[in-house]
Amino acid sequence: VVPEAPAPVVPPVQVRPYHEPFSQKLARFVGRALSATVMGLLFVGFGVLIAFLWTKPTRRVSSCIQAMPAQSFGLGILTFLLVMVLEAVAAVLMMVVVLLAAALIGTVILIPIGLLLMMLSVLLLVPVPLLLAGGMIQGWVGLADLLGQKVMQALKIQDGKPVGSVLVGMLLTVGIVTSFW
Repeated sequence: VVPEAPAPVVPPVQVRPYHEPFSQKLARFVGRALSATVMGLLFVGFGVLIAFLWTKPTRRVSSCIQAMPAQSFGLGILTFLLVMVLEAVAAVLMMVVVLLAAALIGTVILIPIGLLLMMLSVLLLVPVPLLLAGGMIQGWVGLADLLGQKVMQALKIQDGKPVGSVLVGMLLTVGIVTSFW
């Protein structure tokens, strides 16, 4: 019979909570503020460019939001739901194409076609999010145009250009959004 060795005594380890230095907190805050400012300015510039290039569609979206705000909001939410369904259908379709490509790769002659199908199947997922992003941006620019018109009317600016009202509205909306960032 072998006697058991006594269990080693492990001294207790004191765990001290990590306190982040103030310099790291400040650096993280400055980094976030800087990135929010840069992204905000990019969105403002992009919105003004859209308003400059597509003035009539922007005004149509703006007048639609003004005439039917609840319906416009509901249509936006419905669009998100539709996009989720379309992305799911596109993912299933992509899996079918990949399975077909895998079957083609099983033959020696059709390997290039199967590989090409596999690479191109990823493109099935791209159009729906791109269209959603385009619609979201157009809606945002239309809302910015409406807000800019209201602000310019409140300031009694009569001969404002559409790009100017979009600029004012984008500065307002982007300022609000980046403050939450």
